[in-house]
Amino acid sequence: MFADLDEGSPGRDPREFDLCIVGAGVAGISMACRLDGAGIRVGLLEAGGLEEEPEGQALYRALNEGDPLYPLDKNRRRRFGGTSQLWTGWCRPLDESDFEERRWVPDSGWPFGRKELDPWYLEAQKVCEAGPFAYDFPSRETAAGASSPLDGLRGFAPRLYCFSPPTRFGPRYRPVLAASRNVEVLLHAPVVRLVPDAFGKRIERIEIRNHRGRSCTVKAGYFVLAMGAVENARLLLASNDVEPRGIGNSSDLVGRYFMEHVNAEWGCVSIRNSVELPPLYRLARPKPVARLGPDIATQAREGMMNGNLMLVPAKSSPSTAGIAAAALAAARENGGETALWSRRRFLAAAVGGLAGTALLYAGCRSRDTGPPGEWKLLLTQEQAPNRESRIALAGERDALGLPVVRVLWRGGDLDRHTFSRLGAGLEEELRRAGILARGATSKPAKFDWPPPPLQGMRGHHMGTTRMHATPRRGVTDSQGRIFEKQNLYIAGSSLFPTSGAGTPTLTIVALALRQAEHLRRRLAQDAAPFTLESR
Repeated sequence: MFADLDEGSPGRDPREFDLCIVGAGVAGISMACRLDGAGIRVGLLEAGGLEEEPEGQALYRALNEGDPLYPLDKNRRRRFGGTSQLWTGWCRPLDESDFEERRWVPDSGWPFGRKELDPWYLEAQKVCEAGPFAYDFPSRETAAGASSPLDGLRGFAPRLYCFSPPTRFGPRYRPVLAASRNVEVLLHAPVVRLVPDAFGKRIERIEIRNHRGRSCTVKAGYFVLAMGAVENARLLLASNDVEPRGIGNSSDLVGRYFMEHVNAEWGCVSIRNSVELPPLYRLARPKPVARLGPDIATQAREGMMNGNLMLVPAKSSPSTAGIAAAALAAARENGGETALWSRRRFLAAAVGGLAGTALLYAGCRSRDTGPPGEWKLLLTQEQAPNRESRIALAGERDALGLPVVRVLWRGGDLDRHTFSRLGAGLEEELRRAGILARGATSKPAKFDWPPPPLQGMRGHHMGTTRMHATPRRGVTDSQGRIFEKQNLYIAGSSLFPTSGAGTPTLTIVALALRQAEHLRRRLAQDAAPFTLESR
């Protein structure tokens, strides 16, 4: 069922639920749908409405005081369905090694391994409508049985990506929640304050106030913040009237370790015209496509982070233009993205990301008598966890009275080293395998941190409320519960201790589904009568 705070009085005040989820984006909607029909009262609060509204988007304005980064108000959406409205649909689970503590990567390691998420990845694949869960590289790499020129590469393995349509979580799952008898969605309900109880162990209530001045209070047995890495941190830090450092921040970790995937052009290489690659390396939605990434042994030997690499033609071609036009048309159909910024974003995604899946085009099919083809080597890499990369609060306040966000996104030496070695390592292997034209020399781009602003390329905000086994090194435990509060949880990519190199959406959904089941069991346990046998 749906209600809208803008359409009149909030009705009962305070509203009371067994579980209150703050934020109706990918994580929040996934949790609410998982709990539909579960026999518990669920409230799902959305700060915006069903469509994007200028006054709501203006609340995402932030002050960028760190390394150059795109404006955050351009890569988030305050509406039911959240930033899934901008998603291009790429899906891939994190690699097994992404969960492990890597001795050369400070502050790496998740509080559980990949196997813990495997069953939830299967369910997340369905929620994202990304087809069969098929991320293992097939043993036969070409349809005709011919060998692939990439078969001989050492230290770089193909990584499959599946495609969601992409699913717009708002329109797609609105009917499910509208028909629900136990889930209530409240629109135009931005939370401005978390209020702890007298003992400071639990959150007693949350306070809501929107841009029209309408307000209400919500009480619940459990609360989940699912607003994204930036807003999760902002609300925790801003709720500081009882706890001066903010809620959950006794170790000064809330807002820290803010991560983003780094995207850049490493340089250009010349490919032999006779090289022909299997269809798996060419974009063909909705079929899976492959990129190339360093295996864990290579990462350890080179002391670098994880990443993905792709080669795309240095000059645009009819195929490239066609894909770009198709992506822009799909963007307009799926989300009405018609602004100039959005056109740039989807064109960049089409040409750079969607068109670039590790030697994407078989554009070198002509005889080996022509000039070598010039290709750009594009790179996407994870960012090393960095305590000084953070979300903080400014002295300025927005229209709702919340402190404006200060973004201090920072990279470091390990990010620079990874960029250098990923590109050079793949180039060396391409040369050794005979894929590069004879006598051709690479043209690596001059790169130093910070990279050019990433506007139009990524919106993968991660970290700020990281999970860990101990409160000294994390904000939440392995289930996403804030260590210092018995009933306050975090959902979404702000939980990520490290980001891996793959896109985060599938992992966000898997974590949310796992967390929904955990909370369902907690609520059932809370409601069960106490007996000696239940001790």
